[in-house]
Amino acid sequence: MATEFTLYSIRNPDAARALAAELLRGLYARVGVEPDVDLDDLARLVIAVVEGARTQSYVEPDVLAPGRLEQQFRPRILRGLAAGTSGLPQVPGPPSDPGPTVETAR
Repeated sequence: MATEFTLYSIRNPDAARALAAELLRGLYARVGVEPDVDLDDLARLVIAVVEGARTQSYVEPDVLAPGRLEQQFRPRILRGLAAGTSGLPQVPGPPSDPGPTVETAR
């Protein structure tokens, strides 16, 4: 099923992202929480994590079964997002102008 979704996403990226966002919207509604993040961006992140985890299982097949990372961490990530950020310390975002990241010798 995941492979079919991936292939569909390649052929129809906007539709796939919309479907993923709708699924996330349903998850938030089920737990009775209003999302405080952009669901399109969250869908992109979830898809990237799932695809990356699957790819990692191909890199380390002897220690990482396909789906293991997704099964282990996806529920925790979604629960954390559903819980929101109330009561947690705020982490500063990146500076608006981080400047050069590597110093060059002159």
